[in-house]
Amino acid sequence: MIARNAKVLNEMAQEMRDKFNIKVEVIQADFTCDDVYDRIEQRLQGKDIGILVNNVGLFFDKARHFNDLDTSYAKNILTTNINSLTLMCKIVLPMMEKQGRGAIVNIASIQGLFPFPLFSVYSGSKAYVVFLSRALAAEYKDKGITIQTVCPGGVDTGMLSFMPKSEKPKLFVPSPQAYAASCVRTLGFSSFTCGYWAHGLQSLTFDLATPDFVYQRMKGKWLKPNGTPLD
Repeated sequence: MIARNAKVLNEMAQEMRDKFNIKVEVIQADFTCDDVYDRIEQRLQGKDIGILVNNVGLFFDKARHFNDLDTSYAKNILTTNINSLTLMCKIVLPMMEKQGRGAIVNIASIQGLFPFPLFSVYSGSKAYVVFLSRALAAEYKDKGITIQTVCPGGVDTGMLSFMPKSEKPKLFVPSPQAYAASCVRTLGFSSFTCGYWAHGLQSLTFDLATPDFVYQRMKGKWLKPNGTPLD
C-alpha cells in the first residue's frame, strides 16, 4: 500500500495482517511531489505485481470558480491526479508485460466523463485518466493485461465532507464499503464502468440530456442563492 499518511498506512496494514493473516508492505509517499517514483520503483523491484489499483486523488475542498482556485492547489490536483497514475503505470506495466499477465484498475470519476462547472480542474484531470486508461486497455489487451477504467460518482468519504447531508442521498452516494463491494465484482467483466449501478444511471442521464441545460443546473446545485459557492 502506498499513500501519504504513514500513520493511517501502518494502522491499515496491521488491521489487514490481523484479519487475514497476510503479508503487507507499506510505502509512504506524497504524490503532490514528483520525486517519489524512483524510490517506489526500487521498492517494487523483484515483486510479482498482479494487480495495481491507482486510487490516489485530490479533489476540491469545495465548489469553486476557476479564478478562485489557488494556483498552487490547482498544480497539486494536476500532479496528484495525472502524474501519479501515469508514472505508476510506467513502473508496473513493464513488469506485467514481462510476466504476460496482470491487471491495472484506474480510478477516474464520473466528472471525467462530462465537464463539471465549479470543479473544472478536477474534472479535466479525470478526463485525462479516462482517455489514458482506455487507450492503454486497447494497447495491452493482447498482452494478457487487463486495464480497467472506473468512473465513480459520489461516495460518502471525507472528500465530500463539504456537502450538506441532504445533498448525499444514500442511493446515489453509497458508503465506501458498499461501493467497493460493487466495484470489485466488475473486474474481469467490464473494462469501463462506473462501478455502481446508480452511478451508471447518473452517467446515462447526463449523456442523454441536453448538455447546456444539465450543466447550468449542475452549476446551480453548488451555489448559494447569492451566487457564491457552498462552503
